[in-house]
Amino acid sequence: MTVSRHLAIDIGASGGRHVMGVYHDGLIQLTEVYRFSHQARKSDNTLFWDTQKLFQEILTGLQKCTDIGMPPDTVGIDSWGVDYALLDKENHLLGKVVAYRDYRTQGMDARLESVLPFSCHYERTGIAKQPFNTVYQLMSEARDTLAKARSFLMVPDYFIFLLSGTQLNEYTNASTTGLLSLETKEYDSKILQHANIPIDLFSAPVSIPGTIIGPVSHSIADIIGCRPLLILPATHDTGSAFVANPSPNQNSVFLSSGTWSLLGIETCQPITSQAALSSGFTNEGGYNQTIRFLKNIMGLWILQSVRKEWDYRYSYETLSSLAHAGYHYPGVFDVNDERFFSPVSMVEEINRALFHRGYPVPGNEAELLYAIFNSLAYYYNHSIESLSAITGKTFSSINIVGGGCQNAVLNQLIADHTGIPIYAGPTEGSALGNLMVQMQSYGQISSLKEARESIRRSFKINEYKPQGGIL
Repeated sequence: MTVSRHLAIDIGASGGRHVMGVYHDGLIQLTEVYRFSHQARKSDNTLFWDTQKLFQEILTGLQKCTDIGMPPDTVGIDSWGVDYALLDKENHLLGKVVAYRDYRTQGMDARLESVLPFSCHYERTGIAKQPFNTVYQLMSEARDTLAKARSFLMVPDYFIFLLSGTQLNEYTNASTTGLLSLETKEYDSKILQHANIPIDLFSAPVSIPGTIIGPVSHSIADIIGCRPLLILPATHDTGSAFVANPSPNQNSVFLSSGTWSLLGIETCQPITSQAALSSGFTNEGGYNQTIRFLKNIMGLWILQSVRKEWDYRYSYETLSSLAHAGYHYPGVFDVNDERFFSPVSMVEEINRALFHRGYPVPGNEAELLYAIFNSLAYYYNHSIESLSAITGKTFSSINIVGGGCQNAVLNQLIADHTGIPIYAGPTEGSALGNLMVQMQSYGQISSLKEARESIRRSFKINEYKPQGGIL
C-alpha cells in the first residue's frame, strides 16, 4: 500500500495547528507542521472571531507543507462548535462571525420557552441548554441580517467553502446547534418556526464525517502550491477527539480535556430522559452515526484565564507544580457556574465564589491554583456519579485525551476523587481523530477498530491509580 500524507487542521478557541499524519506498518507518525495563536476580539461591544486572519493562517500552514516538501494528499478541518457564518446571495460573509462568549443571547432561552417548552426542545434535539447554543445566537441576530442571509455554515464548514467552493454542514458540528432533529438528522422545522429563524438558511446539506468533498479549488492550489483532497472529519473538535479514544468500552468514561472539558460516553442511541435533562447532559452527533452523551464542563478555560491575567509569566508545567504546593487549601467551587463563563477577572470571581461558600480566600497563587484543579476533579466526579445514575452503569476507568491529559497533578486528583484509574493520552486527540477519519475514507485504514488499535500502539498512555487521598 502506498504511504500517503494526511493533514489535520485543528483549530481551537485560542490557537490552531497543522498536524501531518502518516500510517505505516500499523503505526501512526505525527509531524506538527505549523502552529498559530488567535483569540476572539472585541469591537463595537461585540466579541467576534477574525475569520479573515484564521483563513490566512490556514493557507500559511498549507503553504508550509509544500515548502518543506510534505504536500498532503488529503486535508480535514475541525474546530469548536456552535458558532457559524451567514452568507449573502453572492456568498459573501454577512457581518462578523460572533464568538459564543458574547453576551448577545441573554434572554433568548426564555423567549423560546414561552412558545416551546425546553423539555420538548430537548426531546427533539437532545442538546442541553447552554446560553451560547446556536439556536439562541440566531434568535439574537438582527432581522435585516437574517433577511439578507442565504446560507448558514458552521465555522469549519465556512473554511471548507473558502477552500473548495462547496457548501455543506458536517453532522457532528451541526448537532451542537440545538436545531438538528435526533430522529431525522436534519434541521428541525418546528424549532426553526418557533424560534422565528428562516428555514431557507439551511440549504447546505448535512453531511457525515468521511465524506469526500473534492480537491481544493484551482485558485487555492495556486496559492498553496498543491491540490489536496478535502475530506470531512468530525468537524466538531470533540467529535474528532472521541474518534481518538484508544480504549473505549462499556465501562469507561471519556474525558476530552482542553479549554472545555467534555465528559461522557459513546452510545448507539440518544438518552433524553428527565434525569439526563436535569443533569445537563447533551446528545451530540458522533462518528459512524454514534451519539456522544456527555456533560459540557468549563474545563481549563478557568486556568487559561488566570494564566492570561498573570501576564503569561508561568508555563502550564509551572502552574501544575505551584498547584501541588497548595495542596493543603480546603476550598472547592462550582466550576460550571456561569459566573466563570467570561468574567472581567477570573481570579476575583474565584475568590468571591470560594468566600460565598464559606472558605477562606486563597492566601497565595499556589492555593488558588490548587482550588482550581481540585474543583475540576470534584466536579468530574460529581458528573460521573450523575452519568452512572442515568445509565445504570458502573464505570471502571477514565480515558483522558487532549492537552489537559499532560497535567499530572490534575490527573491524580481525578483518580483520587473518583477512585477510578486514569488512562491519559494521547495529547493530540482532536487532530488524531481528524486524521483517522481521513485515513479510513482514503483507504489507508480499514475500520475505526483498526484506527484505535493503531493509536494504542503508537502513543504512550500514562496510568494514574487512586492513592486514597487528595494529593
